Amino acid sequence: MKTARSIIAALIIATAATAASGENSYGVYVDDAGIMRRDDNRAEVRYYGVNYTVPFAHAYRALGYLGIDPKQAIDRDVYHFARLGLNAFRLHLWDVELTDSVGNLICNDHLDLLDYLIAAVERRGMSVVITAQTNFGNGYPERNINTGAYSYRYSKCDVHRDAAAIAAQQRYLEALVAHVNPYTSRSYADDRSIIALELNNEPCHWGDKAPITAYIDTVAAAARRGGWRKPILYNVSHNADVTSAYYDAADIAGTTYQWYPIGLVAGHERKGNFLPNVDRYDIPFDTIPAFASKARVVYEYDPADILATYMYPAATRTFAAAGFQWITQFAYDPIDLAPYNTEYQTHYLNLAYTPGKAIGMMIAAKVAQRVPRGADYGAYPTDTVFDVFSVSAKHNLAMMNADDTYLYTNTCSAKPVKPASLRHIAGCGSSPIVSYSGRGAYFIDRVAPGKWRLEVMPDVLYAADPFAKPSLSRRVAHTIYARHTMVLDIADLGRQFSIIDSIGDVHTAADGAFDITPGVYLLARPGVKAAIDDIDRTFVAPEPYTVPLTLTHTPAAVVSAADNLVITAEVFGSVEPDSVVVYPADASFWNDHNTLFRLKRVAPYTYSTEVSNSHYINKQQLDYRIVVHAGAMSATYPDGIAGTPLDWDARDNAACYHTAIHHSGDPLILWRPDAQLDGAEISLIPDDWRHVRFHYDSKTPIAADALCVNVSADGDAAAPTVVFTKQLAGLITSDIARRDDTVIKVKLRGEAPRDLTLTLINDDGITYTLSESHRCADNAGGVIIAYNVTPSAAIAPTLLCPAPYPSFLTRSITPSNLYRKPLALPDVQALRLTASASFDLCGIWLE
Repeated sequence: MKTARSIIAALIIATAATAASGENSYGVYVDDAGIMRRDDNRAEVRYYGVNYTVPFAHAYRALGYLGIDPKQAIDRDVYHFARLGLNAFRLHLWDVELTDSVGNLICNDHLDLLDYLIAAVERRGMSVVITAQTNFGNGYPERNINTGAYSYRYSKCDVHRDAAAIAAQQRYLEALVAHVNPYTSRSYADDRSIIALELNNEPCHWGDKAPITAYIDTVAAAARRGGWRKPILYNVSHNADVTSAYYDAADIAGTTYQWYPIGLVAGHERKGNFLPNVDRYDIPFDTIPAFASKARVVYEYDPADILATYMYPAATRTFAAAGFQWITQFAYDPIDLAPYNTEYQTHYLNLAYTPGKAIGMMIAAKVAQRVPRGADYGAYPTDTVFDVFSVSAKHNLAMMNADDTYLYTNTCSAKPVKPASLRHIAGCGSSPIVSYSGRGAYFIDRVAPGKWRLEVMPDVLYAADPFAKPSLSRRVAHTIYARHTMVLDIADLGRQFSIIDSIGDVHTAADGAFDITPGVYLLARPGVKAAIDDIDRTFVAPEPYTVPLTLTHTPAAVVSAADNLVITAEVFGSVEPDSVVVYPADASFWNDHNTLFRLKRVAPYTYSTEVSNSHYINKQQLDYRIVVHAGAMSATYPDGIAGTPLDWDARDNAACYHTAIHHSGDPLILWRPDAQLDGAEISLIPDDWRHVRFHYDSKTPIAADALCVNVSADGDAAAPTVVFTKQLAGLITSDIARRDDTVIKVKLRGEAPRDLTLTLINDDGITYTLSESHRCADNAGGVIIAYNVTPSAAIAPTLLCPAPYPSFLTRSITPSNLYRKPLALPDVQALRLTASASFDLCGIWLE
């Protein structure tokens, strides 16, 4: 089937047929109960959307490095905002790129792009919150470029106290709100789609409260002098010791909050069940008298460092319960930078490059509109099903299943509740009414009886961890324009419908099945008059390009010697491989009878083989490489070097993949000390690192190596709780999992802390406390503590680690008392040790 790929390169400057006409027809005010309402009909408003930063800083510069017109980039991304149903846009302005040393507003390319972006989102029906200043540099992740702006003359904390700095801010704010946007012909103050102004981003305040309140009143007054008559907001997520000063300000109508529930900048993709981390958003200062009269706004939030798709709807449910009416994720990656994820290493969201997460955002936008403020769906995990929504970490899935709308972030089995009433379908993977093996998102919307618009995005494949250190010279993700079969079972279409592509060619489905490549199509029921011009043909996706042949593979950490080993790899590129073959490390050029294992294609891009245990039953570890053959080219992984291990000139000591072999009766090592902590992570509750240090202490061969955690006292202050977490997914072998008499042993050098506790976390995110069975001294003066792993282990509060932001949030949740599932070793995903005193940890194992 043909597709007009030239549409991909077309500029999306003209407003699409579904776009809104521009400025809101109403203004927004905050009533005495702190509720944001329309000023025309007093209806409550609800907003959900994104931060997006193309006019400024690294995003602006990086597009320049790549030779991309930022206005075209904005048009492409804003189309996707609308496609996902977002109605909110927030941006903190880099005042260092808009002002001079005394706060004069500079008319430059940054301001022009800001104006253009505001007009673009307004045309798509989105409302805007502007945060006037950041008071920090424009470099990250590069070095700052000193523009001579006033914020470069003061520290982040001094800029809110110094008289000259405050005078510069007043000058800037007055000019900013009075600035007339040439693309809308309205000043920011007069533009009803700009519903609120946040004075600054994450301010730094300390000391006496009266000067803080005076500062806020002073800069707010400057905005009023510029003509601003709409709500003014102030951040209350920071500087908890002076929070009441914010509420004493005379002209603050709303307060702004952040939420990074699993921390920031892990440097790698986090995996696990993080639903407990978004179960509650408790605000400890809600007893301040003025609290109830202020609107609540989420200026930034993101479950960072994950590709999991289920978190946005769950977090939005919790925000609704806490009374938030404006929620904006931080930050949406420009489609032209998303292949590299350089803008913010810890965040990654783009429809083309994280399709499941993007559909999760689409569902979250629906949650924000449907779930009432203050709604209580119970404690986790009861609250994983709410209204017409559901979330599941186990299936990496979020769903909306309403009468007319059916959305899913991953393959699902739940049938639509009213198939005949459906008007909107969007998802990734397959469902009972859509069968599809591609790796991109798709949207299927009814435009008239018997006529549906289908939009299919390209496949996305990851070449590297997108949360590792980024570079514009390294793609972490690739998009591929592949042909896949799609099968639809939509009652309104029947099974023999027509498919009309973007250039008007017509094809017919065979029992609901048809081949498809990325693009936009019109689907029509037999007998329904239809032409491609009946729909909006706008299509935005990365341009096709030559994708290098790439293999990615994560070896099994361990396999039981009694089991065969399944080896699975992803192979992708513009050219498909002829073969994919596993070469054991002992395969030799001089051996004419090497045993190799050919992987079979089991799904698009997925290749797999099963290695008999007879090949490693007498080994402690299986080492192997994987070779991809395509035409005359061969490449050996994990290094990706040309050739095969059996070439006469193959490199000696090339890297291998490794899988440990566990033999029945042997201990199963869960953690051992090394310089990288063997993948473990240390957190503190509270997150105060002033009195905790840790290091790897290598004593081999004289004594046992150890992770040394040092907790120092600070007068009468309680020591923080040290939380040592080790992910166990893929580490517990089948032979161990089947036993009912297992124990976990913990070896320490020296004495054990009195409050040392061992817990296990299952795939539902529920924590169980293990009972100590016995302890004994080893011959080096240390101690080995044994803990029984039994189904009767007590359910305990789940500690929320790593530390979330803001710091005032709770660090544990207690699951619903309806949860009664006993501990089962095959379900265990993580292990935790906690203590509030120093310890030297030498190892953890199962036996």
